[in-house]
Amino acid sequence: MDVATPSRFAELLHAAIYGASPLIASWELFFYLVIHGGWIIFVIAFVRLGWFFWMRYIKREYQRQKCHWVLLAIDVPRDNVQSPKAVENIFAHLAGAHGTKTMLEKYWYGAVQESFSLEIVSIEGYVQFLIRTVDKFRDLVEAAVYSQYPDAQITEVEDYVEGYPTVYPDERYDMYGTEVVYVENEALPIRTYVEFEHIMSKEMKDPMNAVIETMGKLGPGEQLWLQIIILPITNSWKKEVIHKIKDTMGHAKETGSLLSSIAGEIQKFGQSASNQFGGGSGVLEEGHQEKGSLGGLLLLSPYDRDRIEAMSMKVKKIGYETKIRFVYIATKERFNVQHGREAFIGAIKQFNTENLNSLKPDTKHVGVHANYFFTDWRKNLKRRKLMHRYKEREFEFGREPYVMNIEELATLWHFPMMTETTPIRAAVQKTDFKHTSPPVTLPYASEIGTNYPSETKRQEGEVNPKPPADLPTA
Repeated sequence: MDVATPSRFAELLHAAIYGASPLIASWELFFYLVIHGGWIIFVIAFVRLGWFFWMRYIKREYQRQKCHWVLLAIDVPRDNVQSPKAVENIFAHLAGAHGTKTMLEKYWYGAVQESFSLEIVSIEGYVQFLIRTVDKFRDLVEAAVYSQYPDAQITEVEDYVEGYPTVYPDERYDMYGTEVVYVENEALPIRTYVEFEHIMSKEMKDPMNAVIETMGKLGPGEQLWLQIIILPITNSWKKEVIHKIKDTMGHAKETGSLLSSIAGEIQKFGQSASNQFGGGSGVLEEGHQEKGSLGGLLLLSPYDRDRIEAMSMKVKKIGYETKIRFVYIATKERFNVQHGREAFIGAIKQFNTENLNSLKPDTKHVGVHANYFFTDWRKNLKRRKLMHRYKEREFEFGREPYVMNIEELATLWHFPMMTETTPIRAAVQKTDFKHTSPPVTLPYASEIGTNYPSETKRQEGEVNPKPPADLPTA
């Protein structure tokens, strides 16, 4: 009786596991797989790797050649009483920057959708609001801001991150930072500014006060930077939110199916009795049956009902792909990580809800944390990556972006309401003047000529020689 001999693959596998020379057998097994079709896996891997580096290269070249960035410092009047709704309108205005790219533009020239970076920086306790954008969208940003804040002052300034180290350890500076992510699915919103308004008095307790108060407490040699990068996108994200809503409602309907069937039978019995004794037609109208039945919505728990209502409200407004980072940097003699970690994280906790969504620092993947094995080296590596991504306003690297609508974004980034009870009036940079309308007797250009002095025109790409005296810069 012939005994089947094991295949060469089985022999090599057995030798690699149980043989006297598993290392040699493993190499033989590896080459055997490569020769007998395994090379396809390596080809696919190399193609994917090559595609990744190609896309990275052409995108960087596109941004280097086509994208000229400007950083705009925005100061609002001291008596600003505008609610975050005004900033929400600004973000709706900025959505006009979204554009479609052809296949050739995306995969050959590396064309990308340009983003906006909403930033709040505290330099030794002095707080400044900034927006970073490409120069072709500068007019769009200024028009959006002036439409809501006619008396605002917008100034192009040098980038405050220049001059600070990217590589750590550094002789003079130390830093801490991380990215901020959602706790739940992106379909669920965080607590927004609408919920900070008192129901009876209609007075809003501005959530920005806690953030600015934290930033205003910094002392000499300390800085805290908050960066919210937003990318205009299509409305395709709303399909996932609607799918999430249907899933939640479907679960509630399954839970209540037994009660619904019992209620339906009772309704049919009552209709039958009415027909027999009252001369009815014996046919239950479809619309009446649908209205009278206990649908899944009536059986929703308060928890599920709140989540569905919140998702429905979120999907009504414009959304942006979002990435949030913050960095605390200080001289070594002034460095106090509690100022940049506990204080700031505590300030953003007010936007969290137990039944909807919350924000948390991602300390595991991108934060400056390491618990085991080469901790100092790993922390410094994370510092370098985070600082580089912050300086470059990187959107693709780090944690996955998530969608926030304009109401959520306006909650996290808006100019504080400068009421008499605001505790941080002195910390935020503000303009002391207001723009006024020209007199009605002012002659038109046709009456006085159009030969304007050349020095009054701002050339394209020109940077003001220096920012205002009250603007803190690095």
